[in-house]
Amino acid sequence: MNRRIPQGDQPALARFNQLNVTRFRSDINKAIGHSGTRNSYVAQATSFFSLIRNVAPTLTIASVIIRAAQRKMFSSTGGYQAAHYLPGQIEINNDFPWRFLPNPNARQRLESLFAGVEHLPPAFNKADSAAEDKGLRETFRAASEAILVYPSTGKGLINRSLVRRIYDDLWVPGASKAYGKAISQKSLVSEVPPLEHDSDGNITNSTERSTADWDRQDELEILGRYAEALRSTPPDLKDEKMTEIEASLRS
Repeated sequence: MNRRIPQGDQPALARFNQLNVTRFRSDINKAIGHSGTRNSYVAQATSFFSLIRNVAPTLTIASVIIRAAQRKMFSSTGGYQAAHYLPGQIEINNDFPWRFLPNPNARQRLESLFAGVEHLPPAFNKADSAAEDKGLRETFRAASEAILVYPSTGKGLINRSLVRRIYDDLWVPGASKAYGKAISQKSLVSEVPPLEHDSDGNITNSTERSTADWDRQDELEILGRYAEALRSTPPDLKDEKMTEIEASLRS
């Protein structure tokens, strides 16, 4: 049987298909990349916090809080936004964490992690904010605090097993839960109607779908890809990457 398109729906259906293809090719890859870099930055940040614990042993009783991002590498224009990788600014005893590091190079590297942003469509910042409100921000704070309560492994050395354990046992499940909660919340208010077909299998509501608010649907897809990126272990948890961070204290 030949498939037919209802009269008057050709432009709407073409637009609908074009939007889908564009999102599939660009936003999916960007979302996985953005989340993957976030995971790498978390691994690096907790490694630096392990060094901070070694050079400042009294921080076992420190106050560790998280605020909105304070630093930004650049600002975006042209309808895009600069989306931070890390979910917030950690403060230790009401001070920036890099100020606890004795070496300028190490301080700059850690500060750069918190300032790191990516030039992305607004849907990414909206997805980030939703996940942060649902526990991503608190998960990062808790992971940062957990590093500081463990004994030092020696001056200038990262407690590598601890960093890996905190990433696997705290960051990954916490971030996954936050993404899931954000997806559930946005799914409840999604305004994109499901596909409807006639007896011949043709889409009958392409006009409604093509003119619907796809922003929220984009955010749902982005959050799903964020969660997917948690399946890959960041290379920053390898010994050679942690050795590079340790070397920043001496360079």
